[in-house]
Amino acid sequence: MGVHFGVSAFFVFCLLALSANAREFRITARPGSDITGELSKLFKEACQCVDKSTVLIPKGEFKLGEIEMMGPCKAPIIFVLQGTVRADGNVNGKDFWVAFRRITNFRLNGGGIFDGEGNASWRANNCHKTSLTQCKRLPISIRFDYITDGKVRDITSLDAKNFHINVIGAKNLTFEDIRIVAPEESPNTDGIHVGRSDGIKIINTNIKTGDDCISVGDG
Repeated sequence: MGVHFGVSAFFVFCLLALSANAREFRITARPGSDITGELSKLFKEACQCVDKSTVLIPKGEFKLGEIEMMGPCKAPIIFVLQGTVRADGNVNGKDFWVAFRRITNFRLNGGGIFDGEGNASWRANNCHKTSLTQCKRLPISIRFDYITDGKVRDITSLDAKNFHINVIGAKNLTFEDIRIVAPEESPNTDGIHVGRSDGIKIINTNIKTGDDCISVGDG
């Protein structure tokens, strides 16, 4: 009975959002707050809605820890980043900071900034000087894994600790009006790395970073 109530309550919530023509799952935390937990919860709720939903991070600066947004979802998802999300200074060898995975009909836009806060971390990155088995791996800023029919438009990736954007296993994914920025001396900060993917388009994109602007490899 308890499980049934929980599922029913969520279903009613989703229907109410649709009936009000909102379909919007909006971060409510104040600027300066850590939104990792709230964003994870909102994305899971939006992913279960049976009609198109929008997940919105409004204007302002927010802290964001490692987060994985995993599909498949029941309907198209629009992720709108209007503000700035900042990574922490953790350099403990995590694989990624933000990951979007196994989502079909996905959109990411909004004019916002993913700030990887890489400045302090680059000094700890010795991978360009030693073997991969001996170096401390730094997280990729944004991963797009197994995205199908997606478009990423009008966002900025700033000061990634490692690669800015990594794409693997994607089909029909377009990047347009993307800005990628890191200092010339930042190590291993490839702009967009693509592996094992089909139908990837990169249009009208400005990349100024410390390593390859666009790279292709196994992923």
